[in-house]
This record gives sequence, C-alpha cells and structure tokens, in this order.
Amino acid sequence: MEKINIEDLNWGDCSVNVNGKGSKQREVGLFHDRVKVWLKKYLASRKDNCKTLYLRHARA
Repeated sequence: MEKINIEDLNWGDCSVNVNGKGSKQREVGLFHDRVKVWLKKYLASRKDNCKTLYLRHARA
C-alpha cells in the first residue's frame, strides 16, 4: 500500500479511497473490523502530524 493518507480511510464502511487511472477517485480495499481497531491503535501511537497512513523511515 502506497500513497494512502489517513483521510483516505472511510471508517464507516471500512474502505479506502484511492486515486486510480486518470486521477479518478475509487473506493476499494474493504477491511475487517479487527483491522480498523489495529489501525486506530497504530494511529494513536504515532507522535507525528504526517497525513500519510504508513511511514517508512530511511535506514542509516
């Protein structure tokens, strides 16, 4: 999963909005309620204001 922002998550129906071909918004990637719980825990544990869902840190 790449280029997914927190605002792209639809918590109500457990889906993700992505930009598809031609920059069209598409709703995809339905996720289970258990994933929803863990995503919320992950986001609560973050100490940044970055809008990206998953952060990847460069290795030294």
